[in-house]
Amino acid sequence: MTLPSRGKRTITVDGIDYHWLIRSRATYIQECESGNMLAAIERADTKGATLAVVFPWVRFEGEYKFEARSVTPEIIAKCIREALREGWQPAMRGARFLFHYPDQTS
Repeated sequence: MTLPSRGKRTITVDGIDYHWLIRSRATYIQECESGNMLAAIERADTKGATLAVVFPWVRFEGEYKFEARSVTPEIIAKCIREALREGWQPAMRGARFLFHYPDQTS
């Protein structure tokens, strides 16, 4: 699966370029049922397995007025390195690799 061009950002981690994306708008589940924030990451130079990162915080938008949490390039780099250690192979075709970002508050 290839990420759409719109909203895609590029990050270089350990000399390799990756594209990452967080939807610009919340999904129905995220908006109505307090779903977790998600990010999709792929290697820029090849069409391999996508990394799906689940963050431990909820994405609130619209009418909800809660503290916002951002996903920074530093967090994305940390996720890439940890997922690679856990077995993500971004150059190999296959199913998405699911990675749960650790909750830093507990």
